[in-house]
Amino acid sequence: KVAVATMFALMVAKLFHGNILGLSTLAVMVAMSDTNGGMFLALTSAMGDKEDVGTYVLQSIETGPFLTMIIFVGTGLANIPWLTMVSVIAPIFVGAILGNIDYDIRDFFGSHEPIIVPFMAFTLGQNINLRSVLTAGLPGVVLGITVFIVTGFCCIIADKLLGGSGIAGAAASSTAGNSAAVPQAVAMADPNYAGVAPAATVQVAASVIVTAILTPILTAWMFRKVAKERAAKAAAATATSSN
Repeated sequence: KVAVATMFALMVAKLFHGNILGLSTLAVMVAMSDTNGGMFLALTSAMGDKEDVGTYVLQSIETGPFLTMIIFVGTGLANIPWLTMVSVIAPIFVGAILGNIDYDIRDFFGSHEPIIVPFMAFTLGQNINLRSVLTAGLPGVVLGITVFIVTGFCCIIADKLLGGSGIAGAAASSTAGNSAAVPQAVAMADPNYAGVAPAATVQVAASVIVTAILTPILTAWMFRKVAKERAAKAAAATATSSN
């Protein structure tokens, strides 16, 4: 997903001079690269397996402005001080270290995962402003649909190629709720993006809403598809063994 987001952002920057259909490089990169972790965790907990849920840990790296900053700096699209980027990712690394050296902390948070899901989902929902879709207009809606179709397709294919069912890939076809704050964070780190950050914020917020509606539908469809395939294989195996 991050690779696809980077490719699209570079295309917008290099081929369309940083703007396509009213969407900036910043808006495209942020919306496509940052997955809604709360929704992913809720969907995979209900319809996926333990391996699907476990990938949420790695996905937390893409949460927030750190990954966008790293890619923008690495591709020459931004000039951001390294200390700013380190301060963003530091809490995640601290959590990873504590979880690995203290089994009580790891067991405590791991065993309470089901309790966290409804609170995360409620937080996601109460922070969504449906008026953002109207404010963002057509570009914001187009951005959300693009994120859903492009990243959904790529993530499902990648999931299956890596031995998964495709359910986790479908559940990753969203834009994170907190990603709406990323454009302003990037603009604060690199003032060159100050001019496009306000519009990018609203467009990313629209993408959050669009994908919050479409991603669960895609994941449920993939779950039913996988369930039918598994049932068919089980029936075929039973018929073969009886013969």
